[in-house]
Amino acid sequence: MRKNVLALSIATMIGGLGFAGVASALVITGSGASPTGLVLGTTNATTFRLSTGGTGHQLITPYFNAQNGNGTVFHVVNTDNVNGKAVKVRFRGASNSDDILDFYVLLSPSDVWTGIVTAGSNGFASITTTDNSCTYPRIAPGVAQAFVPNRLNQAWSQTVQANNTREGYVEMFVAADIPSAALYTATNAGAGTVRSNLYTAIKHVNGVAPCTLSALDAALLTDKTSEAQAAGFGFATPTGGVAGSWYIINVPQTTTFSGDMTALQAVDGAGLNARGNYVVFPQIDGAVTSAENYTADPLLSGSSTAGRTKTAAGVLGATLATSIIPAAQYDLPDLSTPYVVGGGVLAYPDGVPPGAPFASPRNAAANLTQQLASTSITNQYATDASISAKTDWVFSMPTRRYSVAYDYAAAAATAKTVYSQVPTAGNQYFHDGNVVADTAAAQLCVNLTGGSQSFFDREENGNSSGAVFSPGSVSNTRFCGETSVLAFLDAGSSA
Repeated sequence: MRKNVLALSIATMIGGLGFAGVASALVITGSGASPTGLVLGTTNATTFRLSTGGTGHQLITPYFNAQNGNGTVFHVVNTDNVNGKAVKVRFRGASNSDDILDFYVLLSPSDVWTGIVTAGSNGFASITTTDNSCTYPRIAPGVAQAFVPNRLNQAWSQTVQANNTREGYVEMFVAADIPSAALYTATNAGAGTVRSNLYTAIKHVNGVAPCTLSALDAALLTDKTSEAQAAGFGFATPTGGVAGSWYIINVPQTTTFSGDMTALQAVDGAGLNARGNYVVFPQIDGAVTSAENYTADPLLSGSSTAGRTKTAAGVLGATLATSIIPAAQYDLPDLSTPYVVGGGVLAYPDGVPPGAPFASPRNAAANLTQQLASTSITNQYATDASISAKTDWVFSMPTRRYSVAYDYAAAAATAKTVYSQVPTAGNQYFHDGNVVADTAAAQLCVNLTGGSQSFFDREENGNSSGAVFSPGSVSNTRFCGETSVLAFLDAGSSA
């Protein structure tokens, strides 16, 4: 088998936010020495860091592919042998990071969940699992769940929409722990002496989780409006402990591309694993009030936090009074949802101070982009005809959506870009100076600024051109789409 290494152009890590002791109906800062039927456990995480051990609170799969006979397999492992995990899973399309499928996976202690994404007979990607862990909504073992094109460009043909579900990346969030301790009541009403109905529903019995629908509905269909209510249903603040791996496999071509998921760990001031905020949002299409308090996504946020233009210094043009897309509960949490307390807070040019009701998600988006942005990439390539060698580099920018998004409904080309006011101490990674709306492909492209590319063969011979960037050209390095491919082309096609 041939194996390829995929590089992240911008990995992700959320920096510290800076709010204390506050709760909304959807984001709750926990209290208490340890979780009980009345409290969630004190949130003490102050920042995020890239986990060198591969386990964390959030996981990112930089790329999945279901094109041309490929299938992408995912393994998500709960390394915690005491607590279950409520994990939100979101697949995003490669062009513009559009949500194409999201659901919850409920992992019991020491559990593993697996699934594979392939193309269905109609061309749309779908996910299939034979796993006995609970999913919500339920994905029946062996039954393919098709990806949903509702957030894609509705002007695209069905063929183009299907193509835009077959490549992308994946976000996973531990929204809450599910403790195994017998500290609850049978009515989810507070402190008691039995295990929660939720834990009992997700705990495997003879290798199969019961997945009792009434318990899952009670936990994941309605908003928990207080810490006591969330705790009573068997939740606790998230302690992380999940890890994951992925591989793209093509059996007829005997090819495999594999890697570990990028793990982000919430830590305290001493750098130790810590508890984040409870961020379980109901898996329903109900509207989110004041979405700008929960996400920096410029299409979902409103109230003057997004605009059609943005300078390199971060100054928005005329801001939008309302959101482009009304945020639904299932859109959250995302990478910008407030997850930690305290830590390095940046300026608030958008006028949202700490505690109103909490730190701006735009600060989270700024930190996650700022801390792990890559300014250069060095890697090997091979195109030897004697061994039929081909090389593609795949670049993933899972933070881009929180700075700029594509508005399919806008009539004018100049109105297609929608920016969020992400403060990064004067250093905006995405702005009018480097982002271009490709209206033909209906996607955003980011141009290289202030840099160049050089290529060297095995004998030190160099060249500043020669590779073909797909899409784009060597004279103007351009990454189109959130996930884009740099193909070192021979006379044929890319890998």
